[in-house]
Amino acid sequence: MEAYIAIPLIMTIAVVASYTLTKTTIKLLERKGLTGIDVHKPWRPRVAEPGGIALIASYAILIPLVLLLNIAGVDEYKFLVASASILYAGLIGLVDDFKVLDAKTKTLLAFTVSAPIILFNTYTPRPLMPFAGMLRITIIYPLLLPPAYMIVLNAVNMSDTHNGVMPSTALLVLSVVLFSTASAYYKGLTDATGLLIALIAVAILLGYIWFNWYPAKVFNGDSGSFIVGALIITSAILGRAEVPAIVAMLVYIVNGFQILSSIKGLVERRNIVRPVIVRNGLITANKDPRAPITIPHLLSLKEPVTEVEVIAGYIILSIISCMLGLITAVICYWT
Repeated sequence: MEAYIAIPLIMTIAVVASYTLTKTTIKLLERKGLTGIDVHKPWRPRVAEPGGIALIASYAILIPLVLLLNIAGVDEYKFLVASASILYAGLIGLVDDFKVLDAKTKTLLAFTVSAPIILFNTYTPRPLMPFAGMLRITIIYPLLLPPAYMIVLNAVNMSDTHNGVMPSTALLVLSVVLFSTASAYYKGLTDATGLLIALIAVAILLGYIWFNWYPAKVFNGDSGSFIVGALIITSAILGRAEVPAIVAMLVYIVNGFQILSSIKGLVERRNIVRPVIVRNGLITANKDPRAPITIPHLLSLKEPVTEVEVIAGYIILSIISCMLGLITAVICYWT
């Protein structure tokens, strides 16, 4: 089927499926008593968790549809291999949601998410660099994929601190990936597989974000942040958008680096001292030396702020990094 017909159809189904499945998942989780406390609100409401179940299910049901439509420009072999990595990432997060994994085990498992991409050779080891052009790193490239997946999955997970932050910033990053993969496809540098995955990711998040937005009706859980991280990096790799994606994700990466450097190593997030304290509806940076330095911590360091202000600050920083990512993409593909 022609892409201009198939892709709008798939995106429409993805939005509807994500919205419907999320709504159903929330009811099911609440009925089963699977909820978490929203600690950033003074009345500490209980919120359904994990919403990642709906994200995983939404992506999974689209796989046979993509294969059935036989979309022009999409390599179905690559799509299946990529989908294996994406769903595997979501499964790791889902296991951690219900049976808490220690930090080292979870990190090691994230390190293996790239295995299908490497084993079935569905990557192009020639990333485009600004000004330098195409790099040929045939030997090094596959060695970089495991740590790249590990960093991105955990960085997205570490950014999931307040209502709506993770899906909203992910949509911003995906906008850069979309522009970059579309540019690479237009220039004949790759097929449309990475572009399709990025479009599906956007559609799924558009159907989902309303339930995680402030005030959240569902928490993402590690399953949600892991599958979203996998969607971002996998679409970037297949769409040859690695460098613009990295620039767009600077907020994720900086936040993750600050956390790891301040707590001096890998620690399960449930065992970390909270970086902020909530008093009378206002968020204040936790001055405890054991508390990690995070973006919310820095945003509330000077004076107490509301949760909405923290969310807005995070999104503004992400917009800045994504603008830099778009500039990088223009240099890579159009100069």
